[in-house]
Formats: sequence, C-alpha cells, structure tokens
Amino acid sequence: METIFGAIFCVAMIAVVIITSRLKKKSIQKIYEQFQEKDFAYTLVFKSNEWGPGTEKIILNTGKITENFDSEKLGAENFNVSVKSEISDGASNTIVEKEKTVPVKRAYLCDIDGNEIIRSDEDSDSEIPYDETGSATHIALEIESSSGDAFSSPFIYDPAEKCIRWKKIYDFKIGHSLFENDMSECSDWFSPDAQKFRPLKNTGTLNAFSYIPENVKPKEKSAHPLLVLILGEKSRTDIPMTVLENYLTPLVAEEIQTRLGGLFVLCMKSESEKTLSRFVKKNRAVNRDRITLIDISESDEKLREWIKNLEEKNQEN
Repeated sequence: METIFGAIFCVAMIAVVIITSRLKKKSIQKIYEQFQEKDFAYTLVFKSNEWGPGTEKIILNTGKITENFDSEKLGAENFNVSVKSEISDGASNTIVEKEKTVPVKRAYLCDIDGNEIIRSDEDSDSEIPYDETGSATHIALEIESSSGDAFSSPFIYDPAEKCIRWKKIYDFKIGHSLFENDMSECSDWFSPDAQKFRPLKNTGTLNAFSYIPENVKPKEKSAHPLLVLILGEKSRTDIPMTVLENYLTPLVAEEIQTRLGGLFVLCMKSESEKTLSRFVKKNRAVNRDRITLIDISESDEKLREWIKNLEEKNQEN
C-alpha cells in the first residue's frame, strides 16, 4: 500500500515539475517577445536640448532589404517621414491631433543602437566602425528638431490633468522606394544619456535617482565631486522624463565628466540629509568637501549657469 502511495506521490511531483517548467518557459517567452525588437519597425531616440526634449533620431529595422541600400539610396532626400502627434491648442486650451512632414537631415547604416557603421569596402581610412559581418539590418535617420516645434517633443502639457505627460499619440510613418509599404510600427524608444541615471533602491524610483561616473574605481576614496539637485515639482512620473525635461543630460556628457574627472550626480525630489548621507556613505569615491547643492525646483537657471561656467572654463583651457 505504501509502495502504491509512494508511486502516486512521485508521479504527482513529476507532473508538478513538468507543468511548472512549461509555465516558466511560457512566462520567459512572453517577456522575451515583449522586449524583442519588432521586424520592419522603428525605434525613437530622444535627446535633451537647451530648449527642451526632442526626437533626435529614428532607427529603422529594415532587415534583409538593407543590403539593397547603396550610397545613393541612402540619400536623406529619398526618405519620406511624417508624424501624427498630440498638440496643445492654445486657443481652445485643449489637445488636438495633427500631422506634419519631418525633414531628414542625414541617413546612414547603423547597429541596433543607432551607432553609425559603414560597409568594409566603402572607405578604408574611415574611423567609423565597419559592418564586419556584411549583414547590416538597420538604418538611422537624423531628423530636424527645434525650439518652438511642438512635434519635436515626446511630451505634452495636459490642461485637463494639469501636468506634463508622455504623448499618447506620437506616431511616425517612414516611406522609401525600396519599401513595399510605409514603416509605421514603433518597436521602442530610448534616450542614451537619460538611461545612465539609476533609481536609488532605498528611496523609490520617483524620490531620488543618481548617476555614477564610469571611471570610478572599486576602492577609490574621496576623489570625485558630487552635484546634488533638488527637483521639487520638476520631478516627473519617471526618470527619463525628469532627466529630459530638466536638461540634466549635459551632466553625464563627456565634456563635463572629463573636466571634473568624473562627476557624481544625485537628484532628489526634496532635500533629505538622510538620503544624501546614505549616498555618500555608499559611494566612498565622493569627496565630502566637493559637494555642490543646487535647487532647481523653481527654476533651472542656476544649473544652466553652472554648466555654462564649466563649458567656458573648458574652452579657456
């Protein structure tokens, strides 16, 4: 009898293991499909400018047909780009949908992240990396983005919600003679500089986040300056929006990082000695005598002035 029950128990356990394994595989597959780049789709690259955030580049996943793009076909004038976007209508104080043509400044072969590459037989003296495999599958389009152009920004002020939010409608359409149909599906978006900022685990995503210099050594002590920014109501619903909206990307750019030998940046919604103390204690490379605090909750003029002074000093040297 015990043998029978033992056998039944073993069979049941095996069944549980098999079912759990299958469910796990389905879950992993679902996550993979969610983040997998879509075929014949585009990815938007956002940048923070002095006048505000804007779309800097569109990366096209053109797959196998990329091999048909020679230097002539890659001419910027051969691409037809338009965008349908939510736009604020000041007259009615509402949000409306509008569409416009987007000028393309430059087009080139690139990797999945938008970094330019060239075919190995194009220019032997070029400093641009070669497409070593000869199987490039992406094309980057640099587009015009300017101050006062409501179509440039992925954000919009919503008068009903009384806040800045991501646009719910921000759809691009890209056409070319080599495409059977216009490319109109968005695969993803990202901002290279904004993604360098990370949330502080002990405070929550929206309350505090930071940037750690890339050149920090594991056992380094008191060698790097720290810039602390108080955001106040300028703290948005997520880190990328906060970084892009508040012109924080110059802080992680090579120019300023090199000038200061690696700058730590800590952003807090409100001033907190506890958060600052924890951050400095955890990051021993921070020099306690080189901590600068700037409150940008009302205006970012002090931050812009601080950045401008650094840039001017860099030019003098």
